[in-house]
Amino acid sequence: MNRQIAIQTLLALIKKEALAKVTSGYASNNPQNYPLQLLNYLLQSKEENINHWFTALGVLSIHQAMFAINLLQDAHKLSGYQPFTWPKEAELLDVIAQGAKLTKADAG
Repeated sequence: MNRQIAIQTLLALIKKEALAKVTSGYASNNPQNYPLQLLNYLLQSKEENINHWFTALGVLSIHQAMFAINLLQDAHKLSGYQPFTWPKEAELLDVIAQGAKLTKADAG
């Protein structure tokens, strides 16, 4: 999948501001989760670095799928939408992983 399409798909379901807010909360509760800390740092950065934070989200999605699902679910709800159903969650993780063009070996 094309990275830009994957980013557009994600941002159609989750507002970036909601993702940043939820990620910040998760990061403060999980200081030892380094992929999450990187994602939080990139989302809080003043620079427009969509490719960087999307890649960090891809790493988190590959290595910590259930954690990423919870984060995305909370951000989706904070964006004002109804909760995801399981197939939609799995599809979103696939979109992120494919769009980031990462395998587990790459992400490691």
